Order: sequence, then structure tokens, then C-alpha cells
Amino acid sequence: MPKKTNTKNIPESDLAVRQRRQKVPESKSESYDPATADSDAQHEEHEETNRTPSIPNNVVRKLAIFSLLLLIAPISVYFVSLKCVFVGSTAASAITAVVAANVVLAAWVYAAWIEDDSGQQEQERQITANSIKNAKEK
Repeated sequence: MPKKTNTKNIPESDLAVRQRRQKVPESKSESYDPATADSDAQHEEHEETNRTPSIPNNVVRKLAIFSLLLLIAPISVYFVSLKCVFVGSTAASAITAVVAANVVLAAWVYAAWIEDDSGQQEQERQITANSIKNAKEK
């Protein structure tokens, strides 16, 4: 009788590797070698972890810009308003800093919304161009 292993506390990747290592060939014509099963499982695991998502450069650049703005704008607005606008009033200066942070976040959401719309319009243009091209070929 095969020994049951406790799979509740094992991370999924370790569990998958264990299952691949314990995999026995379905037909008797195939030979089962535990050493190659280990190397095959490690090779498959390396292939799975080697996949990296492709993120466009403009998305990373936009995220970096808005992150820096979110860090710099509220702090600078706070100190400028504390020294020049609301002299000595920390509560009013803090409110202006919160407003500045919200403006940056709203601008980021708007920029993402516009980018999403332009991507959808580009896809629609490509579909239209492809359909016209296919119609001309027929």
C-alpha cells in the first residue's frame, strides 16, 4: 500500500515537483528511472519559473513618474503652504497636502483610463484594417 503524504502544508510548487517525481509510466514498455524523473521535474520547474510577463516600457515609465509625484508633491505642497500660504497653520497645510495627493492619484487614474481607451481603439483599427485586407484578397 503506498504511503500517503500530508499535502495540506506543502506549497503548491513543491507538491507539483513531488507528484512529477512519483509519476510512473502508464505503459509497461516505458522504463521508469527515478534519476531522470528528478531531472525532468527540475527542468519543467525551471521552464515554468522562467516565464516573465512582458510589460511595455511606457507603462513602467508612467508608473515611475506617478510614484515619484505621489512622493514629492504632497510633501512639497505641505511645506510651501506652511511657510508661504498658511503661516504656521499645520492643519491647513496638511489638508492641502492631502488634496495634492488626491490630485496625483486622480491624474494617474485618468492617464490609465485614456491609455486603456487608446489601446482599445488601436485594436479596433487593426481589426478593421485586417478585415479590409482580407476582403480585397478575396
